[in-house]
Amino acid sequence: MDALGRTALRPHPILSALSPAANEQRLLLAADGAIACIGLYVGAIGPSLEAIAGDSGVSLGTAGLVLTALATGSVTGSATVTAWLHRRRQRLVAAGGMLLMAAGLVG
Repeated sequence: MDALGRTALRPHPILSALSPAANEQRLLLAADGAIACIGLYVGAIGPSLEAIAGDSGVSLGTAGLVLTALATGSVTGSATVTAWLHRRRQRLVAAGGMLLMAAGLVG
């Protein structure tokens, strides 16, 4: 029995009807979508490299290092944060993320 007096949680009617294969397909689709968004995000910097180089007073090759550093940092950071998050309770992680976003909006 939990704090609210419930004896057991009932499965969600829609999610429990899905087969494990369907759940895996949905997860893969979500992961593919996330990777596509990251690719679009990183790829959007490419056309602006010339402007970045001109504004910074550096060569185009040097400005290209910005894109390389961004991609390297994204991959490294994602792997590190993922490993760290899997050791934490998901609700605490979500609450902490929302607090950080709220602090960013205020300050």
